[in-house]
Amino acid sequence: GGTATGSTTVTVTTDNRAGYTLSIEATSDPAMQSGPYTIDDYAPAGDPDFEFDTAPTESHFGYSPEGPHIEARFQDDGNACNAGPGDTPDRCWDGLTTDPVVIATDTNSNHPNGTDTTIKFQVGVGGSVNQEPGTYVATTTLTLLPL
Repeated sequence: GGTATGSTTVTVTTDNRAGYTLSIEATSDPAMQSGPYTIDDYAPAGDPDFEFDTAPTESHFGYSPEGPHIEARFQDDGNACNAGPGDTPDRCWDGLTTDPVVIATDTNSNHPNGTDTTIKFQVGVGGSVNQEPGTYVATTTLTLLPL
């Protein structure tokens, strides 16, 4: 058992005065797959989980966006998600779905400098899980739309 974390950073630059939305979706359900084997999508009850918790009998894959324009449900007060204006690193974890989920929004132009949004991805495998070995892959699509 254990965890593994990776990340990607997206820079959005727009001269649209009304701003933009950035969304993420998985191309498969569950997102993390290796041939016939899968790792479940992280499934918090309601709001994203402040901590990425993995029980000994669980294996799952989740994500957490970070940046100045992340959606309120991913912002925190240092203890809980969807509870304040903060953006504590490596907090507020959710699971991917095949439906687009808005992760960042800005209602202004940010040209010419743009704005970075970093998406952290994490896999947790509990110590009692017999996860089949293999190369597991999750493919996501990021969609940027003007407001």
